[in-house]
Amino acid sequence: MKKLPIFFLYFLFFAGMLMVFLPKKSLYFAAEKELQNYGVILSGEKLTPHFASLQIDDATLYLQGIKSAHIGEIQIRFLGLYNTIELHNITLSKAVEAFFPKKIEKLQLRYTIVNPLFVVADGDGAFGEAHIVFNLQSLHLSATLHPSQKMKREFATTLRELRRDSKGGYSYEQTFK
Repeated sequence: MKKLPIFFLYFLFFAGMLMVFLPKKSLYFAAEKELQNYGVILSGEKLTPHFASLQIDDATLYLQGIKSAHIGEIQIRFLGLYNTIELHNITLSKAVEAFFPKKIEKLQLRYTIVNPLFVVADGDGAFGEAHIVFNLQSLHLSATLHPSQKMKREFATTLRELRRDSKGGYSYEQTFK
């Protein structure tokens, strides 16, 4: 009976050491190489590894070769069972100005081993608040937007393209195949 707590302590020690000594930069560059296959490129970024995370500052996002956004800070946390990516101070390109506010304050993506088929994201900014769920198996995206007054006033044409729900929010669904 005494072996179980010792095994549990060894497991926690091993997991902690794995998080500390995980080659965070190498994992980032491998993920970046994989994203290039989908036309997603981050450039100009500065990487800073921490205890169980990787901080990326001043990244420029290119989608299909088009400069799409500048991201002030990205914080990637590798916790094994619960992983997060937080993006702060996102400024979208001028091409989006007519359809959507340029400034996004925070976007947080979460992936957990408890629910491995879903990536959940929450964001807020000049547009209001958004909750996004992406099903990795069916490639189904579901987004709910609770728009700010600015979004309602200046981007009403964009909101007309979304489905309005009974709680005053707007929803969007898309399946990628």
